[in-house]
Amino acid sequence: MENNIPFNIEKHAILAEQLGVSSEGRNAEQVAQEGVELLKELSSKVGIPKMKDLKNINPENFLT
Repeated sequence: MENNIPFNIEKHAILAEQLGVSSEGRNAEQVAQEGVELLKELSSKVGIPKMKDLKNINPENFLT
């Protein structure tokens, strides 16, 4: 997720704010990064697996 931040920092920051991340005194990139960390934590808590842990996903099928 964090790899996508540079391509649209503002949208990621807005999403982070909607998740409850404070933007006071911080730039959009910092807010967006905290939003990504919050989503990672939430995904882990509710049991959403990471892409690398899915058996049917072949990394060679994705552009790098």
